[in-house]
Amino acid sequence: MSLCVGLSFEICHNGICDEDRCTSDDQCPSCFTCDTACGTCKTTPNCCMSHQVCPDWDGVCDATENPTTCNYCSDDHLCTPGCIDNANCDAGYQCQAHQCVEDRTCTDDAFCNDGVSNICDIENTPYTTCFYCEGGECKPGCVTDANCPGGYTCQDHICEYPPGKVLIESITVRTKTGCSDCSKEGVTLSLLGEKNGHYLDGVPCATRTLDHSGSTDYDGSNGSSARFDGTLGGTENDAERTMMGGCYQAPLNAQLNGGTMVWQGTGTWTPRDICIDWMSDNFAWQCSTTPTGATGKSWDLVDCHDLTPFTKCDDLTR
Repeated sequence: MSLCVGLSFEICHNGICDEDRCTSDDQCPSCFTCDTACGTCKTTPNCCMSHQVCPDWDGVCDATENPTTCNYCSDDHLCTPGCIDNANCDAGYQCQAHQCVEDRTCTDDAFCNDGVSNICDIENTPYTTCFYCEGGECKPGCVTDANCPGGYTCQDHICEYPPGKVLIESITVRTKTGCSDCSKEGVTLSLLGEKNGHYLDGVPCATRTLDHSGSTDYDGSNGSSARFDGTLGGTENDAERTMMGGCYQAPLNAQLNGGTMVWQGTGTWTPRDICIDWMSDNFAWQCSTTPTGATGKSWDLVDCHDLTPFTKCDDLTR
């Protein structure tokens, strides 16, 4: 007889609940597998939904093949050795098909897409799975609509979201236990928005490291918060937009269906929750956090719900 003991999020996660226990993996969310003895969804080791979840995603590769100091999230959602973009490669090298190769002049779009899926990963900015050739240089971006996921169209090498979607305005991260022994701080987030026929788990987006330069965002008391919206002093700012990555004005359509958070800093820090508000009068959404793995540096976003009657995260006091 199996003794099934676990936290509530293991019994009820993304609609898989105690009274409706899983019997197979396809009843669990991505990055979870079904423990058929207990009927609960368990985290899949080494699984990822975005590059930023993987260790050393922003590291410089120490070899062109089978590197040990850089990783990316592969198409089958596993953290895999290799580069994400040129920032992972030494000077004189470029990232192509997740390998650092010597800089080469491209001749056409097909040359740039050798070894990658050629379907743009809209959750990331810049894209890492679709490229075009311009002036002898491979640049991230789509060429035609065929390079974009279903429902998106290619405009000026960017996959444009379908019209009528509600976009993210800001992301607020609230602290439970302030950063201790930290010489570096910051988190990365992977979010899942509206579920549809193209994205059964939710429309995805992923940030780069959220950390305002020159200020301390995560060393506060319980309930202190850091807000990210792509602006600096109320004015749009390239560095702030880059920080938000694929979640800058992402078309999650005023819904949150979970995601992940990873601490990218040194020392220890514990989150309380996150809040997302929208470029509309839709209600803001909040997700709690629950730890995953043994590192103390990663959390699932759970219990996501709207904050009726609040439309902005600045209204959140509880």
